[in-house]
Amino acid sequence: MKILHIISFAITTLELVVANVSFEIPKLRLFNSTNQKQNSDDDQAIVPNIINGVQPDSGEFGFAAQVFYKYQGQYQFVCGGALISDSYVVTAGHCVIINGVLSAPSDMMVIVGSSILRNPNAPGASYYSVVKVNPGDYASNRAHDVALLKLATPVPSSVATPVKVYPYRMDPGMQAQVAGWGVYNMNIPMPSMNLLKTTVDISSSSNCTLYNGNWKSNFGPLLCQENYNGNDSCQGDSGGPLVMTINGIQALVGITSKGGNKDPYATNLCGYNTIAYYSRTAFFLRFIADELGVKMRDLAVPMDMLTD
Repeated sequence: MKILHIISFAITTLELVVANVSFEIPKLRLFNSTNQKQNSDDDQAIVPNIINGVQPDSGEFGFAAQVFYKYQGQYQFVCGGALISDSYVVTAGHCVIINGVLSAPSDMMVIVGSSILRNPNAPGASYYSVVKVNPGDYASNRAHDVALLKLATPVPSSVATPVKVYPYRMDPGMQAQVAGWGVYNMNIPMPSMNLLKTTVDISSSSNCTLYNGNWKSNFGPLLCQENYNGNDSCQGDSGGPLVMTINGIQALVGITSKGGNKDPYATNLCGYNTIAYYSRTAFFLRFIADELGVKMRDLAVPMDMLTD
């Protein structure tokens, strides 16, 4: 009988303190195997941060959203997201299904239009209530790590402008930028108070399938990023945007999903020698359009805006 040796990383919580308020970011398990593909049913996401990040330029990532979950009476930052219309935020499925339970809309809220990580528990804090949570079929298909949050009131254009989806193919070697408020130093378990971005490379090496049996190619629901230069997403960045910038236009390529170190004995889950996966938003255009009640082309960046 063959024995499948699987290394499971810690199932713990990461205690974060923001503006004198304790935030607890749940860390879910990531299973790695040195010589076997992962079973797709066992794939669980870590709540992924930006390593080697810098602050965005003025006007960049204005659509980035902060997603909070109510725990023990306090809203806690759990994930990033992206404003996809004036009334909807797209995030990761595992950001709304916690410990196997779909979060109630009343337990979630969103902040948009701020590059600074806000404290929604502060007196007079401004935020958007959530009235609907749609995780798609993530509960039964872990490769479909996308969810939609409907906001109680539309976000004014003076606060944030929704991002359009990049509907075209992503080839190996193409670069994209990922952004989030996650932990920026693996030795310091604190989130970044400022939104950070970093550039990552799309990959299609054999490792993409080796470490995630759900990945078949970059034309499916997941994009693969293999990391050799230290640029990475990690704890706190799940659900956040992966974008391409063409002719000054940022287009949403993916949503941060999961990742980890290719060496099961390594102590760093993010940074060097890691691999990460992003939910490819073009794959989920119909799901998003159906929920929003619009045509898919209304959500996509027109080709003529991306070419000279």
